[in-house]
Amino acid sequence: MGILLDDQFDSAPLGRKPGPAAAVLNHMNAAIEEPRSVSDRLHPFEVAMVDLLSDLAAVMSPVWMRRHRHHITLWWMGVAQAIIHRTRPDTAAVEQRRRIRRKTVGMDGLSDLLEVACGFELPLALYAMDEIQRMRQIVVDMTFYQNDMCSLDHEIASGCDDNILLAWEADGNTLQQSIKLVKGHITKLADEFVTLTTLLPTLAQELELTERQRGGLHRWADTCALYSSGAGHSQAICGALHESAICHGPRSPS
Repeated sequence: MGILLDDQFDSAPLGRKPGPAAAVLNHMNAAIEEPRSVSDRLHPFEVAMVDLLSDLAAVMSPVWMRRHRHHITLWWMGVAQAIIHRTRPDTAAVEQRRRIRRKTVGMDGLSDLLEVACGFELPLALYAMDEIQRMRQIVVDMTFYQNDMCSLDHEIASGCDDNILLAWEADGNTLQQSIKLVKGHITKLADEFVTLTTLLPTLAQELELTERQRGGLHRWADTCALYSSGAGHSQAICGALHESAICHGPRSPS
């Protein structure tokens, strides 16, 4: 769903028209905040979003659903910010681009879905812990760093500059230096995630989690790690496929 919707705002004409794009995103946001029956809706994206949320509501709590809807709204806010910055290229500094990519590619909403995948909903007190928040942020950051490294050639070919490597390059780095920077960030994030997993038994003890909750917490951490690793592999494969179709010579990150 995310990829299909994002594609409407990337290299497509809508991606450079803040007004019409905002109208579409406002409509989608209203759909999830004031849901009606699916039969009342006409647009396929709206139908799909409401249908997906309905499926999630059958297995996740109302508290989780509120959190997830909020994160979906942040994703769409990131899409709007990306479109605005395309029309104001002088404002697309590295930190601004990083904040946008965290919303549009990393996506807290996607990180939420890892709880669905492992069958364990983080209790509010556990979700609020700094260590858990940091682990979620690492998953988000690794997702967009890996995506941007692997999709660079494709984005250059499509004329879309929403990539952290291109922001670093515009900041005075060579492309190879930018690639080295992103690889360094990924390695540091992976090491930090491993360190944080060693603190989970202490967190479980502090919050007096039950054995079942402790098992769920460790299953969640394993799922986050598996997702981050798998996402990297799949994005690398997609990047290789794009590269085989479009050659950019020395600009290629490979």
